[in-house]
Amino acid sequence: ISAPEITVKRGGIVQGRQNVTDKIGFPEALKTSVTSAGLWVVFGFSMLFLLCAFLYVTLMPRQLEQFTQCIVRYPTKSAAVGLLFLIGLPVVLVLLIITLVGILVVAFVPLVYLFAITLGVVSCARLLGRKFLHRAFAGQQPALLESVVGLAVLMAQWVVVSLLLASNNGAAHGLGLFALV
Repeated sequence: ISAPEITVKRGGIVQGRQNVTDKIGFPEALKTSVTSAGLWVVFGFSMLFLLCAFLYVTLMPRQLEQFTQCIVRYPTKSAAVGLLFLIGLPVVLVLLIITLVGILVVAFVPLVYLFAITLGVVSCARLLGRKFLHRAFAGQQPALLESVVGLAVLMAQWVVVSLLLASNNGAAHGLGLFALV
């Protein structure tokens, strides 16, 4: 037996040699404590996306299916429209603020962004969940199950990224930034 600490309980018999070695040296990256802030952020986003998935599947199933099929049929156009929306809406908003109508619309912009982003994430998660479930089970699965499975896969990736970003190790932090992008 070779170990940093050997304890033989009463009545125990060791046949052979016992070699007490130095303590195992863990890499510095494993010794540092990871803050839980990033994990709480991922948990919060997970709950938000799960709530939105439930609402979209129950309140607007046809529209969610159409949105998901649009992503499947036109992935490049969908990505371009999404990027244009994220970048272009603030520009349009600044131009609208000058008018009276724009001042009234400003209050709804965060809700529009929240709706658009959550709908996009839930739709992509549903496609991902559909792929995973199709490999495991034959046939069509419920839309909510597809969404939950896809969100679990996406959020698992976010957990890994948050752990890498919280690391004091430069290489792990850099890998976390790369994975985040």
